[in-house]
Amino acid sequence: MPVMYGALNTGGDLGEDTTGYKGVISQEKCTMFVKRFCPYSIEARKLLHKRGISCKVIEVDYSPEAHDFAKRYQRTFPVFFLNDTLIKGGYEKLKYLSDRNLPPFDNSPLPIDRRSYIG
Repeated sequence: MPVMYGALNTGGDLGEDTTGYKGVISQEKCTMFVKRFCPYSIEARKLLHKRGISCKVIEVDYSPEAHDFAKRYQRTFPVFFLNDTLIKGGYEKLKYLSDRNLPPFDNSPLPIDRRSYIG
């Protein structure tokens, strides 16, 4: 995987995950935790849609568990994970990556789904 500045692997010990969100992140190529009416979350969703990147979106407004899980990794929203790696910086980082055609905006295929190697 190419080097991504501001990235953090989710494998770090942040306590036990009883919510199952860590599993969702590890199974999805792209996961984003958003607040419904947050302007940065809205812009991040638009940017991904405009660039044709499909992403699992988890709205945290009515889910304290999802909100608390996302806040473990970053204080602000959106919280964006690519291939089980936190991309720190929210919308500003996504915009930066998009402007420079860096992953996931570089039109290269995302790495092979790790689920095919389990078992």
